[in-house]
Amino acid sequence: MKEITNSKNNIISPQTVRYIFTGTITAAIDLSVYILCFEYLPLYGTTLTVVSTINAWSFSTMFSFFSNKFYVFKGVSNRKLIYELGLFLSVRLLSLLMSVTMMILLINSVGINFFIAKITVSTLIVSFNYIVSRILIFGKEKAA
Repeated sequence: MKEITNSKNNIISPQTVRYIFTGTITAAIDLSVYILCFEYLPLYGTTLTVVSTINAWSFSTMFSFFSNKFYVFKGVSNRKLIYELGLFLSVRLLSLLMSVTMMILLINSVGINFFIAKITVSTLIVSFNYIVSRILIFGKEKAA
């Protein structure tokens, strides 16, 4: 994949384009599962927010790990798979904690619509996850 330039002549690397592509799919999985849970689970208040967020996180995190490992960051080593998965899940658990906290604050304390809160929180979490994945988890492998 050739490098893409924007109007400011900044280069967007193929890795960044791949991350945006798979991140969009991951976000769609996360949002879809969250909405299904939020709309159809017989729960209310903070419990509904937490359970919906955790279910959405579970599905999207598994997709995200494998798409990041093998497609975005072009990981080829299966020897490090368990180590990377453990580190990835540890970081994503931190992201989950951040997400749940922000969702509870925005929905239950501030009163923001759940959909707007989810989009806002997801945007912040995606940025955090990319930086951590690139530097800490998959940064040691050559990413083309």
